[in-house]
Parts: sequence; C-alpha cells; structure tokens
Amino acid sequence: MQIISNFKAVIVKFDESYSVNPDKDAEYKILAEELRFSMDIFVGHIVVPYQADDMDKNEMTEEQKLAKQYNITGPENMPVIFLYREKNFENPIRFNGKQFDSYTLRDFIRTNVPGLSFQLKSCIPEFDNLAKDFIRDNKSAEKRKKILKNTEKQMNNMRNEDHKNSAKIYVKIMERILERGDIFIESEFERIRNLLNGKLSDQKKVDLKNRLNIVDSFRSLSMTKIGKDEL
Repeated sequence: MQIISNFKAVIVKFDESYSVNPDKDAEYKILAEELRFSMDIFVGHIVVPYQADDMDKNEMTEEQKLAKQYNITGPENMPVIFLYREKNFENPIRFNGKQFDSYTLRDFIRTNVPGLSFQLKSCIPEFDNLAKDFIRDNKSAEKRKKILKNTEKQMNNMRNEDHKNSAKIYVKIMERILERGDIFIESEFERIRNLLNGKLSDQKKVDLKNRLNIVDSFRSLSMTKIGKDEL
C-alpha cells in the first residue's frame, strides 16, 4: 500500500510469470513503456504463482491470497487489470473492457481518474496546455483561431527540430478541427490506429505513433469536462 500512496493512480496486472495470453501481455508492456514519463501513475505487475484448487490458505503466497480476494481464478482468466486510485485505494476498479490494448487501458484510467495527465512521447506540455484552451473554447471559432495563431508563433520560435516537428502536428490538428469540427479528433484517432495495423516501415510506425499520441492528447481533453459545456 505504501507505493500506492505515492501516486494519484496505480494500475496493476495480475498474471502468471509466463502469460497464457501473450497478446494482452504485450499490450500491457506497451502501456508501461508509454507511461514511463508520467509521474502521477505507476504501472505494476503482480506475478500470481500456480495455485492448486485444494491448496490450503496457510500455504498460499501473499500474491495468491490477493488474487483470491479479488476473485481471480485460474490462469485461463488472466491477465486481470485493477486500477487503484489515490485516497480510495481500498476500492480498486477492475477492467472489464472487451478490447484490450494500450489505448483502451489509457481510456480506462482517464475515465476513472479525471484530471490525470499523461506525458506521452512526442507530446509537449506547453502545447498540451494550448490544446486544453483550444478544446475548452469549443463555442468560439474566433478564440480558437487566436489560440492557433499563438501556437504557430510558439512553433516558429522553436529551435529543437524534434519539438518543432511535434508542434507542427498540434498546429495541423487545430487547423483540421477548425475545418471539420471536434468530430475530426476521434475520426483521426481511428484512422491512424487502422494504419498502424498495416504493413509499414519502422520509421513510418514511429511517425504515426508520435502523431497518434498528440491526437490522443486532444482526444483525452475532449473526453473530460474541459471539453464539455459545463466549463
């Protein structure tokens, strides 16, 4: 419990040391890699040793007892994901999504821990703040145009080429949203995900994943109250 208290959220995978579902195991590892720079969340893995049906409780390891407490029965039902939240870690939330990939798991975290920010590769905190303002002003095209102009100005002042390339993506997304509306965010997110399922060069995959992370930054804002009429 000590480690949980140091983070706003902790997501944990209960699984055997060698997962019976390697595809899900691979997606969870991708999630861990994606969130390695996010300081408010810890991504963990609890290895649950094989447990015979007639095993006495006194013979169980702490991991087996915890799995039993959460009704995790048998390796065929693993991996199982639980999300622990700051100030409410006694009541973890079990992931029950039909689709199991890093993007769905990120949405699961965002939905249950509102306001939690991820620091994803290729995203720039200052530009995420501009994106936040852009999404918030969804009723005023003029305000959005001013934010876009400010974003372009900051982009042009950048010297780091990698950061500048990322900034160009923020600008392009804002331009497309002004042209097509907020619906562009989700359609672009799905378009890039579908492209990543095809045959691509390693560099093209990197470029698309970088773009997808920035699109997902806009998407996460539109999923929260920031993009709703309440604000």
